[in-house]
Amino acid sequence: MDKINILLADNNQSYLEIARKMLRFHDESFSINVATSVDECIDKLLEQHYHLLLLDYEIDGGKGFDILSGIANFSLNVPVVMMLNDGADNLAQEVVARGAIDYIMKVRGHLTTLPIAVSKILQKYKRKWQATDVESSFKEKRKSPRFRR
Repeated sequence: MDKINILLADNNQSYLEIARKMLRFHDESFSINVATSVDECIDKLLEQHYHLLLLDYEIDGGKGFDILSGIANFSLNVPVVMMLNDGADNLAQEVVARGAIDYIMKVRGHLTTLPIAVSKILQKYKRKWQATDVESSFKEKRKSPRFRR
């Protein structure tokens, strides 16, 4: 079973622990790493490939937007789902406009639905990754002397 690398970034240690357990309980193929600050999140994104970044809007050292900017600056290819506190509906459109693929409102009980939401997002992007892998493989084959005419 292939591991699905997920980075969970939030400054609340209790939240990170519960969210990590909920995600792993739902799907054992989820490999969850955590970050508690803007700098730690960017460092981890540069060190390892992640299939998904679950990013809290409020994080030590800045805002989730700072991480979205870092992802763009380093040309990292990672889908980002921003987690917004209840009542931050006004940020939802801006989050997507700045590069997040979606957002999740941290309303009461959202942790029970978080694993299902993550699975749906990953299924959607799995097709994209497979297409990218096929394209990369094809480009490598074209570079091969056997492929050239």
